[in-house]
This record gives sequence, structure tokens and C-alpha cells, in this order.
Amino acid sequence: MKTSRRRVVLALGSTVLVPLMGADAFAQTPSRADRAFEALGRRWLDRSMRLSPVSATGTGDHRFDREIDDVSAAGRNAGLRFAHDTLRQLEAIDKTQLSRANQVDYAILGNSLRAGIWQTETWQTWAWNPLGYQGLAGGALYSLMAREFAPLPQRLESAIYRLERCRVSLSKRAQLLCRHACRRRMPQPTPRKTRVSNRSSPA
Repeated sequence: MKTSRRRVVLALGSTVLVPLMGADAFAQTPSRADRAFEALGRRWLDRSMRLSPVSATGTGDHRFDREIDDVSAAGRNAGLRFAHDTLRQLEAIDKTQLSRANQVDYAILGNSLRAGIWQTETWQTWAWNPLGYQGLAGGALYSLMAREFAPLPQRLESAIYRLERCRVSLSKRAQLLCRHACRRRMPQPTPRKTRVSNRSSPA
């Protein structure tokens, strides 16, 4: 994707050596598939930044510097629907008709979407791993302070807004994580133990 290739790779966190600077040198007339893919890529990038303001700041998109990611069930489901919809649109594009550069981006984007869907639906780290929330809180502040993209007072003001949002959002997640941990530690009665317990209980 010509103008947004650097942002796409940064947003996906890819270590693949995509020809970022030399793409225009090999430019050719885009096919219909290329145009469809580049339009999808622009929509994906914009929506991804809206769904993950912390990642947006780190990527260089500063429209949402006062916001944090919505880690509630509603926010998680919105992201999951978006990933499924984007993957469905991606798979409808004939990748054999894409330029070589766009074929690379197609593979990167597809793998990223599938990984995100699997993590949310199957691994479900959001339900039991507190490190994800710790990383979100740390990243919310680090991404504002690591680079001097704006005057310090402006970045500090954004950090104050984010701190308050982290306090409210993550306190709720902490309660849910504690309840989940308690359920995992509590031994589940077997049918035999249940029958013995029922017989020993007073009528």
C-alpha cells in the first residue's frame, strides 16, 4: 500500500523486511485487486487506530491521544466483529492479481487478523492474564512520553486523561480477574463427592 505501507507494518508490529522506501521505484499500473486491497487497507488502518488509541499513539496517529483501548466485553466484541469482517473482505480479493508488494501486505494483514481472532476466541488471555492490562497502562503513558511529537504540557495533559481512564477501566478488569482466579482455584466436586456430601447432610 503505497502511502500507508510504513504505518501498516508499524501497526502490525511486523519484522518482515518489506521494501518501504523502494516501493515507488517498482510502481506499475494497479490492478482492480490492488485498488480493492489498498482501499481495504486504508479502512482497516483507520478503524484499527480508533479501536486501539494506545497503539495509534505509538504508530504516530495522534487523533486519540487522550483515549485508551476499550477492554470491556463490548469493546472486545466490537474488535472481534471488525476482525472477522475485515478478514472476510480480504479473502474475497484474488491475491494472485496483486502486485508483489501488496501480496506481502496481504499475507501480513491476514496472519495478523487470524492471530487476533484466535487470541480473543480461543486463548482468551483477556480473561486470565493481568499482564495484558499492565502493558496497556504502561504503553498508554510511554507512547506519549517516548517521543517529542508535541510540546510537553500537551502530552502531559493527554497523560492525565489516560491515567483517569486507566483507573476506571482497569479497576473493573481487576475485579473480574480476581473472580476468575477464585473460580480456577476452587476444586470442582466430582459426582461421587457430591453424592457422599448429599448423604452426609442432615435431612
